[in-house]
Amino acid sequence: MFRVAILASTEASCNELCSSVESSALGGVVQRSCDLLRSEPESVLRKIAKATADVAVVEIPSDDSPAGIAAIRHLHANLDNLAIFAVSELSPQVIVSAMQSGACEFLDRQAGSAALLEAFGRLVSKRGKGGQRARGQVLAVLNAKGGSGATTVALNTGLALRSHGSVILVDLATLGNLAVHLDVRPTFGVREALQNLHRMDATLLAGFVTQTKMDVHLLAGNSFPGEIAACEDTFAQLFWLLATLYDYVVVDLSTRFDNITRIIAKLADNLLLVTQSEFTSLWTASRVKAYLGTGSVDKDKVQLILNRIKGRLKGSEEVIERQTGCKIRWKIPNEYEAVAMAIESGQPVAQIGNTEVARSYAGLAAELAQQVQVCGTLDPLSIGKRRLSVAKRLFTRFLDPELSAGHTV
Repeated sequence: MFRVAILASTEASCNELCSSVESSALGGVVQRSCDLLRSEPESVLRKIAKATADVAVVEIPSDDSPAGIAAIRHLHANLDNLAIFAVSELSPQVIVSAMQSGACEFLDRQAGSAALLEAFGRLVSKRGKGGQRARGQVLAVLNAKGGSGATTVALNTGLALRSHGSVILVDLATLGNLAVHLDVRPTFGVREALQNLHRMDATLLAGFVTQTKMDVHLLAGNSFPGEIAACEDTFAQLFWLLATLYDYVVVDLSTRFDNITRIIAKLADNLLLVTQSEFTSLWTASRVKAYLGTGSVDKDKVQLILNRIKGRLKGSEEVIERQTGCKIRWKIPNEYEAVAMAIESGQPVAQIGNTEVARSYAGLAAELAQQVQVCGTLDPLSIGKRRLSVAKRLFTRFLDPELSAGHTV
């Protein structure tokens, strides 16, 4: 049973959260603070540390969300092994802020003990595998300009990351191409997942996800050109769910510059901006960086992937970084024929181990994997609740085709 600390803004909220924790049968309250808005942060920190709490359930008040976010940030910075569950009304700004501040779960306060039960179950699974990472990494890949190779980079980086954990590819291009590269024919994808998010859980998500022969999952994009109509709140909820189920969520944004790109840029842990080393590509990359900067995206989050490098760079890396305002994260060699043949054959180049470009993707994946300790999120541990057990079991076997309505290879 988890030792739980409650931080709430009122006595009524505190009692409600305590009741939900006790009803879950997986947690017991060891410390409670019912005056979050006026409590001294250091005093609260000392009490939680003294109580040796495993989990802090922090209310984010609707009338003063900065106070709740500040409490999450303070706990995350000072108590390394504390899992933080944020509880609030569903709001895109609050969800994103809670995620970025260190919360490992965001729970709708209207969901009660059922949401807490599932959150505790995910924590049981993660700690049972010995890991400490709260959630999976979200990696977004974006072209600086059309044809720079974002889809190829997203696909092959995702496949290379499979050596380090579970992976789902999410296709948010205006016209999705990842299904073609993976040689699958999805029945459902991103659009259907967003439309059904109001009733989404791991079981339903399994029906929208496509299994592939490469042992990664795909949440497919549009099969015809078209926009995806969804608000920021909806995207935030979807990516939160994906990040709790997979070690790596790799998003192909291709060449889209709109509000969706800005939303994903906020949610992502890294945004890999794919460009080439010639002047016009680098100039465009600097403009894209400036565009993303207007959406309150962390300035260090956007990093360059220099694609199709042949020989030595024309300019120094320092000059390129100064011109674009982005650090160079990786350089991928130019093996155009090998990549083109891989696309034609439906066998991604990352799986062809005797090429320089495949080794390059393996190196990029290894570096990305070092940022956050990888731990398994798919193996369920029985906690005596059928709903959670069934939902998690679907992911244990990487979506058994007979159980997945979205699977077509």
